[in-house]
Amino acid sequence: MKISCLQLCSGGDPDRNYARVKNLLHEAETARPDVLVLPEYTNFRGRIEDFPSRAASRNGRWFELFSTFARERKIEVVAGLLIKLSADKAINAVCHFDKEGRQVHEYQKMHLFDVEHSRSVSSQESRHLARGSSPVWGTVAGIRAGFAICYDLRFPELFRYLTLQGAKVIFLPAAFTAVTGAAHWEVLLRARAIENQVFIAAAGQVGPYLEDKASYGRSLIADPWGELLAVAGGPEGGEEVITATLDFARQREIREKIPCLDNIRGTCDFPSTNPG
Repeated sequence: MKISCLQLCSGGDPDRNYARVKNLLHEAETARPDVLVLPEYTNFRGRIEDFPSRAASRNGRWFELFSTFARERKIEVVAGLLIKLSADKAINAVCHFDKEGRQVHEYQKMHLFDVEHSRSVSSQESRHLARGSSPVWGTVAGIRAGFAICYDLRFPELFRYLTLQGAKVIFLPAAFTAVTGAAHWEVLLRARAIENQVFIAAAGQVGPYLEDKASYGRSLIADPWGELLAVAGGPEGGEEVITATLDFARQREIREKIPCLDNIRGTCDFPSTNPG
């Protein structure tokens, strides 16, 4: 499987975002990937209170854009989108379009970013986003895969669950903050890849989008050994495309030599009392 991640600098103008993404899709297709991954908030990255009014309609131009691109270029698309739900709520989702242009999978973000760390790391997504209720996995370009979004990265049980459902690749659209990204982004992605022996394709937003808020960027593709196959620039960088080819024979070799997935002991096997 050949994967490209498109790092974006989406902002608060959906029209500008649409025009920019439409142009960048043509740049991304030159690598001829099997799958193209776009970040969280591809269509709108702005104030949370504007999410419901700026979100995309399911029968609107964003879904048509990705469906048409996938069908005409025979490149599957995994894109993070804000989708209209009601006057008060939107959905933060990963949408997967196959080579026929059909939307096959949709994962709705389970772990909403409700954090008050500092002025630059402050968010209450649950005020204007509906919380997802279940993990999603399935076939992408012929390979078993799972889906996660941004803050989900801090919840390893989701990644382990997807792995136990047979996922060999996990796609993660994101808009990690510049502050938390510098501290945690790469180490968490590599940890999730190593502990589950999976490939992870993480497409991120980059750069400022509000006066006091910016995303970290550094989109990357990691292998089951935790090695980085492709890496984009950080917060001082910009929009770009990174590409890597996944070697599933190497994945099998890693899983055979270190069979940690076969050695899992569930919590029910742990001692019920603390001997200390």
